Amino acid sequence: MIRLSGPRAVELGGAVPGAVIFPAPRTYTREDLVEIHLPSAPPLVDRLLRSLVGRGARPARPGEFTLRAFLNGRLDLAQAEAVEQLISAEGEEDRRAALDQLGGSFSKRLKGIEGDLLDLCADAEAAIDFVDQDIEILPAADAVARAKASLAALRGLMNETAARKVSAGRPTVVLHGLPNAGKSALFNALSGADAIVSDVAGTTRDVLTADIDAGIPVRLMDAPGEAESAGLDGQAVRRSRDAIRRADLILFVVDPRKPDPSIEPKGCASLKVHSKADLGRDPAARDGLWTSAKTGEGLSELRQAIGRMLRDQDRPGARFRLSLRQGALLREAEAALLCASGAAGLGMEYVAADLRAALSALGGISGRSTDEDLLDRIFSRFCLGK
Repeated sequence: MIRLSGPRAVELGGAVPGAVIFPAPRTYTREDLVEIHLPSAPPLVDRLLRSLVGRGARPARPGEFTLRAFLNGRLDLAQAEAVEQLISAEGEEDRRAALDQLGGSFSKRLKGIEGDLLDLCADAEAAIDFVDQDIEILPAADAVARAKASLAALRGLMNETAARKVSAGRPTVVLHGLPNAGKSALFNALSGADAIVSDVAGTTRDVLTADIDAGIPVRLMDAPGEAESAGLDGQAVRRSRDAIRRADLILFVVDPRKPDPSIEPKGCASLKVHSKADLGRDPAARDGLWTSAKTGEGLSELRQAIGRMLRDQDRPGARFRLSLRQGALLREAEAALLCASGAAGLGMEYVAADLRAALSALGGISGRSTDEDLLDRIFSRFCLGK
């Protein structure tokens, strides 16, 4: 099937035998849309595609159909991101959550909170305008009460969400540490893979991936050691750093004979793993888990710890599954509303500023305040044809 959308879709595709025409606005993109059904013979498909492009069509970019649906008001941004979550869903719970969000349940709750904040912000701005006159537009006590009510509603929504760094699918765990710390050996022991293991530093030249069972399905990734990236090509370096940045959990692998706390991950979920326990333990190193890829010591405990930490951050049974970006914006809005709730004594202009910050954060989720770069980043994750 070949799908066309846009103002010339009917002109270009409507005359082709087997075409089905869907007129705007009752389509996925709210534009004229044409689907051409034909046998899946590659030469036939290629010839038709070349003909359509030669007459003025162009190949769609990843996620462009859903982007057009968002830009034309068919979906808000939270619903649009739910499309990608649905495509990537690996279990029934993920699928149900994505369908719920795509249906607008999350967006409706968010829109209600945004509406209350817009009303409160308008009243606060009006109170600032009339501050020099003997008119009290918004008593400070009322502003605080309404801000606290919105904060309670937002927290209620947050309690029904789980935020992963990858918007859907299996949570990711990345092995991180110095070269020759034992990361690849641990990767092999946990996954059953056969990545090259050597005493020579720098044998891992790219990001390796395997699926493991830690009580829940987990995607395990072995990235080059911290000091190894200097010798890698630019693309490999970017993949390594991106894997670490996007990880739901980082396993900080430490060779007890060569510890280096300077590269320990900060500001993210991490677990210290002492490798090579078969070579002896350091009694002073009391934090983290001790493991040995050679003897199997500590591997069962490590799997259990991984599953426990991921379950704690993922809220099993959560109604809504958000991306890390969405979760961070919810927390940003929460922090702004906390400030607004305590700012009335400082002056209504402070309340208004905090309310605007909260609205901006929520708008980044709903799409009511976004920029082109953000949209490019979001929809570039989609597959072609969606």
